[in-house]
Amino acid sequence: MSTGDDAPAPAARPAPAGVYEGNQQDVRGVGVTGNVHGSIYYNVLPTADDATAEVLRPRFREGPYPARDVEERLRAFVEPPSFPQCRKILDRRVLLLRGDGGTGTGTAAFALLRERHGADGITGLDTGQDLTRWSPSAARGYLLQWLEPDVAENLSEVALNALDDRLRGIGAHLVVTLRRESPLPHGTESRQVPHVPPSAYDVAQKHLRTMVRTGGLTAEQLSTALSHLNGDEFRDHLGPGSSPAVGAGVAEALRDVASGTRNVPDAVAGLPSSAAETTAKVLNEVRGNADGLALTAAVALLERQDRTVVTRFAARLRPALAARTGQTAPVPGPETDLLGRSLEERLGQVGAHTLPRRIDRVGAYRYWTQPVMFRHRYQADEILRRLWLDHEGMADTLLDVLRQSAYQQGMDLTAGTALGKVLCHATGAGALGQLYGFASSDTRWQRRLVAYALGEVSQHSELSSAVRQQLRQWSRSPNPNLRCTAAETCAGSFGLAHSDQALGLLDTVLGAQPSGTDFEPRLRSAVSFALGVLLSEQANDEKVLDRLVRWLTAPSGTPRHTYAVSVLESLASGAFPERSPQGGRRLSLAGLVCEAPRAVLPLVLASLDDPALYDTVAKGLLDAEAAAEPQRLTRFDSFYAALSETAAKQRGVIRFVLSRVHSRAAAPGEGPEEGAPA
Repeated sequence: MSTGDDAPAPAARPAPAGVYEGNQQDVRGVGVTGNVHGSIYYNVLPTADDATAEVLRPRFREGPYPARDVEERLRAFVEPPSFPQCRKILDRRVLLLRGDGGTGTGTAAFALLRERHGADGITGLDTGQDLTRWSPSAARGYLLQWLEPDVAENLSEVALNALDDRLRGIGAHLVVTLRRESPLPHGTESRQVPHVPPSAYDVAQKHLRTMVRTGGLTAEQLSTALSHLNGDEFRDHLGPGSSPAVGAGVAEALRDVASGTRNVPDAVAGLPSSAAETTAKVLNEVRGNADGLALTAAVALLERQDRTVVTRFAARLRPALAARTGQTAPVPGPETDLLGRSLEERLGQVGAHTLPRRIDRVGAYRYWTQPVMFRHRYQADEILRRLWLDHEGMADTLLDVLRQSAYQQGMDLTAGTALGKVLCHATGAGALGQLYGFASSDTRWQRRLVAYALGEVSQHSELSSAVRQQLRQWSRSPNPNLRCTAAETCAGSFGLAHSDQALGLLDTVLGAQPSGTDFEPRLRSAVSFALGVLLSEQANDEKVLDRLVRWLTAPSGTPRHTYAVSVLESLASGAFPERSPQGGRRLSLAGLVCEAPRAVLPLVLASLDDPALYDTVAKGLLDAEAAAEPQRLTRFDSFYAALSETAAKQRGVIRFVLSRVHSRAAAPGEGPEEGAPA
């Protein structure tokens, strides 16, 4: 498999929970011991449910793009030379933009659509979308990135003209990006524009100036960075053949130089173009040393984790690597150094170092962490990729040791993201099958690791279909752990990028539960966590609530109906989801009545007509209305009026409306207002 994303530059690996502030974790197992009159000691022990709850935002989506994501992507945009021609072709409604990943093709497409429809007016389409049968639903900008070749064959001149008419009729535009080598039918040449990327130098300069606006650099530091940008040290890296991604990498390196955190030689050695050479040198130095190779692999897989986590993993990996060559521990003698080299010396040998210590905490328990990372920005990804792909047996060894490791905070996020990047380069139909041991695990952190890995892989258009197929298989498996993993994957960047498919997978997960059997708490929790992630973006409210209606109206006693009843009970009490993702919302039925009345109306209708739910839902709504602030009462009145008009003859609605009238009449000094529904 090969990578195919259009990211402007390889992003720094996400900071694991416990390293940077703001990361939310779902950590349990904090036991308190000691005499209550003396000190209190915290005994932090991992449990089977420990895992990181952070949700990574997707770079590519099928559906509306949040405006903040579009603005962030275009913050340092440099208009490419081919941009004027693209504008001209897009006036006809459809633009076919040819380019390569990493050259800014997708970024240019975003910029073109933002000009026409604003940052909040762009919708992504599935790479396999048959455009001959597709019609726009609103006056928006539509973006289909890296059109699949078999679909591209259908885009004849006649089909494109018909597509023009459909887009023009509703006031929409469409940009399709495709590989330079992708074949297209004859007659479409007038629609095609070859993307000409901006110079790497211009990209680097724009990134540096943007850093001043966002507070990343001071004006004085910008002057220092620009002087180095024009110097001999970076000139060879910004030649005519350099991609915009290289320019972005140079800007990041110059930021470190200007801020004093890195010297010029280290900054140059850390550029993407230098990563291969630096990696080859490091691996050549440690290839005969089990200790050095174990430490190198541990840092590559767990970069930015605490030094204790990295060294413990290296210690577990060392004997497995030594067994490959028959190395044994040296026999102590008169001259044996029993202490050995310090960690800083060992890290220095492999090009890594420790960062300053930071305070982290689990609940009320605070402790020090000291992250470890390579000195060069892209070294971890390059080393792990080389070990995984070029050296037989290394992938299996790393996975075996990782699977046997005890959970440490953030390990699932860090290792999962790293493995996802590697799998984007792996070959063979069974590449994703290497994650099976983690996906079928009883421990949640290993299932979350798979979720992070597949979320990363799914961001590459060529591989997203393989991820979907794998998740479909797991979602209908009789193994509840595999179904949990499918649900956990929907609770992340995959779910946010493919919300419709995520809801379909969750439906399959529930449907695979044998009727009449109790849900395992972990499965119920995984599905609820996934719904919570989807509901963290209001654009998904209507489709999630619609899915709940379908589950609630399923035959009584079926897994879907049983789960929907539990969700409505939580919503009625104002506590859904139980496990809220970082930045997510805790929802209540009353809150949805005020914030999304049209979307929640069918759900309220179905719940009031369900004998198992009526009492709980009716009480929740009436109690919420009684406690509501005066300015929100009119929203309840409007909602209940719509409820009465929609289902005036529905038994549950009639019963609830009468209960509401009696409840208000019984309240001191109150009675049914004129015009209130009855």
